[in-house]
Amino acid sequence: METKRTVLVIIECADSKSFSAYTTEKFNGFALIGYGSSAEEAKQDFMESYKEAREYYGCPELDFSFKYDAESFLQLYRSKMSLAGLQIITGINQKQLSHYLTGHRKPSASTTRRIADSVHRFGLELSQLEFV
Repeated sequence: METKRTVLVIIECADSKSFSAYTTEKFNGFALIGYGSSAEEAKQDFMESYKEAREYYGCPELDFSFKYDAESFLQLYRSKMSLAGLQIITGINQKQLSHYLTGHRKPSASTTRRIADSVHRFGLELSQLEFV
């Protein structure tokens, strides 16, 4: 059985407050793209695009790894993680996180790395929790 290849999908927020999900590589001459009014909608549209590409154009069977810009990440998880909680996790002020969430400001590359590293450390901490 052939192993599925993992392909990077980038999810970004556009200035118009729409979101896109796309691959940087093409498959059988076409790209895989999704759009939506939220990061989750863009991801769902992307997966529908992939399903159609497999059905109609013979796109290979693939796995996907999703990479988010800061605004898309914050928008996607805002109902699961409060800005107050993210401030505790990242050390970044809630007001600044709110600016990133709304697109009023873009975080620098080092701030984006700080957010990602902090959230990953928190995820690792959660994954190691045990209950009695």
